[in-house]
Amino acid sequence: MVQLLGRTFCVAVIGSGILAASAVAAEYKLTGKNTEIKFLGTKADGKHTGSFPKLTGTFELPDDVTKSKITVKIDMDALESDDPKLTGHLKGPDFFETKKYPEAKFVSKKIKTGAYRDASDVIRESLRRWKDQEELRAFVPEWLEQEIQEGMESADLPGGPEFWQQLRTELREDLKNGSRRR
Repeated sequence: MVQLLGRTFCVAVIGSGILAASAVAAEYKLTGKNTEIKFLGTKADGKHTGSFPKLTGTFELPDDVTKSKITVKIDMDALESDDPKLTGHLKGPDFFETKKYPEAKFVSKKIKTGAYRDASDVIRESLRRWKDQEELRAFVPEWLEQEIQEGMESADLPGGPEFWQQLRTELREDLKNGSRRR
């Protein structure tokens, strides 16, 4: 959880450059190219996603993971969301007031190891999860194609062939652009 301007937000900081590191104590530079800060906002009739793509920071990773420290400076005016109107609203005085507060800073206070014994366990688990995700991504398009084809061939399913063809076209475009619908 991160407190910005009196509001609490759940923020995930993921440094992909960290995954390739060895278990040796080190300091890693965080940038918008190797680190993501994303958010998800939900409401009764839907949800919105967004991110803070411009940032700098460090991840200090000693041998004892519990003594690690993450420091991130965020360019608040670079905030992006899935809706331009929402983006403007979030940058305005009701939320982040980015003209007055152009930068936010996050400093970790405590890092728990949970099931991990040391830095190498964290890295190993991150690599395992990444591999699992990549295998799933390779499977999903094939599976979706099969489901869409069944929908196009079935007289019982709603929507008709035009709906299923449009869905196929949209999903292929999303996959081509790197988007992942969930």
